[in-house]
Amino acid sequence: MGCYDMIRTKCPVCGRTLTAQSKSGGCTLREYDFTEVPVSVASDANRHAPFECECGSKWIFGNIPTEEVYVCLSLLKFPESEDD
Repeated sequence: MGCYDMIRTKCPVCGRTLTAQSKSGGCTLREYDFTEVPVSVASDANRHAPFECECGSKWIFGNIPTEEVYVCLSLLKFPESEDD
């Protein structure tokens, strides 16, 4: 049996709790809520998509990040010491 991480979410139609398997990232058998998923785990969130709920609805995750994620950093002026 292989290792993986799980992403917990709710069916968008009936609200039933569902989980999706991801085999990227740490694969440490951790479970994440879909609102807070590490980028490394989220990049493989649709591995077995489309997902199907017992109610018959099919769905996929949106906003899947790419392997190359960049952030915008701001620059702050370093406070000068009183000795300068």
